[in-house]
Amino acid sequence: MTLVHINSEASARSVQVDLYRFANIAPGATVTPIVTTESSADDVTDHALLAGAAVPVDAASKSATLTLPAKSVTTLVVSGVSGVAADAAVFEDGETYQLFGVQSGNALAPDPNGLAIRTGATTADAAPAQAWTVHSISGEGTNRHRIALEAGDGRFFAVNGTSTTLASADAAAAASDPALQWIPSTTDGRTFSLLSASAERVLDVKGQGTADGAAVGTWTSNNGGNQRWTLASTRVANVTPVTVAAVRPRGAAAGLAPFHAHQDRETASS
Repeated sequence: MTLVHINSEASARSVQVDLYRFANIAPGATVTPIVTTESSADDVTDHALLAGAAVPVDAASKSATLTLPAKSVTTLVVSGVSGVAADAAVFEDGETYQLFGVQSGNALAPDPNGLAIRTGATTADAAPAQAWTVHSISGEGTNRHRIALEAGDGRFFAVNGTSTTLASADAAAAASDPALQWIPSTTDGRTFSLLSASAERVLDVKGQGTADGAAVGTWTSNNGGNQRWTLASTRVANVTPVTVAAVRPRGAAAGLAPFHAHQDRETASS
């Protein structure tokens, strides 16, 4: 993997490359900077593409920290990392998620007037009202990934002008209607903003509200906590067999056999 970082400031900058979303950090994994700074008038290439020392990736934190010069453009070449971490937050096609507001901790949910935030569901009956299924439209795996989000009742979350609404549609309609399309964006790999492809504004809890029922609309992006969301997959992670032994009542006849049952255990980050 390669990254490009521009430091336009007049002083050096410390940059941490966070690689937590990779599953495997190999022994000897490194990040190598290749730096270009302002060249002299006599030779416009003399400060171009200068390779620096490789910086080891710390396996415990899955990160590497580098100091980049002032007024520089640096290519960071990452080697020795692979795979996708099991807990990496992504908008995966066909997966169903709850979306929790960073500022409020409440979940995005349909509302008679569009969208709102609600206290996170804690029961199986309540969860579908806060569940959103991803339909990948284009650009999967890039920073231009377009998705549509389908509510538990089959409607798609959309914009009408700059207001949020829920539209009766299907995946094919969403693929051709920018009003039903959203572009996820992240600066930290853990929290996301959702940019409307048609309104060119991001999903926003109005007035930075945090109460149950606070309305959700769209606004110009400012990276505020009321505009960022975390994902919680609703996928069942594992099913654990549980052995339950019959309890023999005092004085009961001998010969009772133990019985076995299987209990489904749902593991979700919500």
